[in-house]
Amino acid sequence: RYYAGYTLRPDYFAGYVPKAAYWRHTTRTDLPLGGSSMDIYGAKGWGIALDGNDVYVAGSTDWYEFWGQEETSGGTFPQYWKNSTIHDLEGGPMTGFGTGEAYDIRVADGNVIVVGIATRDSNYDYSGVSACYWLNGELHYLVDQYDVPEGLENWYESEARGIFIVEN
Repeated sequence: RYYAGYTLRPDYFAGYVPKAAYWRHTTRTDLPLGGSSMDIYGAKGWGIALDGNDVYVAGSTDWYEFWGQEETSGGTFPQYWKNSTIHDLEGGPMTGFGTGEAYDIRVADGNVIVVGIATRDSNYDYSGVSACYWLNGELHYLVDQYDVPEGLENWYESEARGIFIVEN
């Protein structure tokens, strides 16, 4: 049995910050960059998959905004870990939220498939998020503007939280 998630660790600046981890039975493995430096607020693991001896964890890292660089730094960024090595995922446009978050992961036929959310428009102060998936690191939105009724507000607001693959 494997589980993905996070623990909280004390931080003199931010209080308690999340640290991404996974457990095999009851043995915890902390994942790198999960609240391990002053620049990083923390990281969370949400989904987990096994492929042979490889362990994959989907999640995100949260970064502090830097004074004077608010519109180019800080927020939540989608990532996954393979055997404790972190891999950044391309998110949407940079906003006050960040660029996205990865919630679940699977590996099939040598392909890494991750689902989650990514920002959709470039308005820094408000940008909704949209359900998406990453296939081998390439971002694809699941909601297409042309698939919804014309004039529908917030047509892109959605999330993808899980993935299931049927193998033939």
